[in-house]
Amino acid sequence: MTDETRKVFATLLVAAVIALVFGIPLGAFLQIFSSKQQIDWAAWFQAIFSILGIAIAIYVPWRIHQREREEKAHEQKLQAHGIALLLKPELITLKGALERRLKSQEITGTVLLPTGLKESLDRLYLLGPAGGELLVAASIIMAEPSLPEGYVFPQHAGKLFRLHKERMQIALDSVNSALSKLDDVLATGKSLQR
Repeated sequence: MTDETRKVFATLLVAAVIALVFGIPLGAFLQIFSSKQQIDWAAWFQAIFSILGIAIAIYVPWRIHQREREEKAHEQKLQAHGIALLLKPELITLKGALERRLKSQEITGTVLLPTGLKESLDRLYLLGPAGGELLVAASIIMAEPSLPEGYVFPQHAGKLFRLHKERMQIALDSVNSALSKLDDVLATGKSLQR
């Protein structure tokens, strides 16, 4: 149970005690001394406190649920910050590898997906748009066939080469976009820690 939940329950307990301490004697007093011709104050008093009780019964669970959502969102932002800190150096290295691959005239060998990125694939959603860009880059890199050195290209090697270059360019663009969006995630995480 969180401190916020304890405070809400403590407030409710105090309100209930006040209602009992003052409400029952006041209701009894009004019942005894009110005449039948005057307004039935005890009934009005009961109606007002019933409505107040219903309102409190609705507010308390709503507030508890709202607080839990806020705590979960805060925790996810902190996790996103940690993932961004882990991935940023790896993404800079990956960016360099993709740029070298695009400058070369070969399509043999492979561009390897960094270990941290590979291990974080199931949590990239926490990064928001940056995570989406990283999923695009990771799927392209993981789907890229690994051709051994000295591979003899078939007749359509030119088309294969162009297709390879296009995919590597898309992966590079996704990594560049993710790097710029990771800065936003890192800035948000720094503000949360203060």
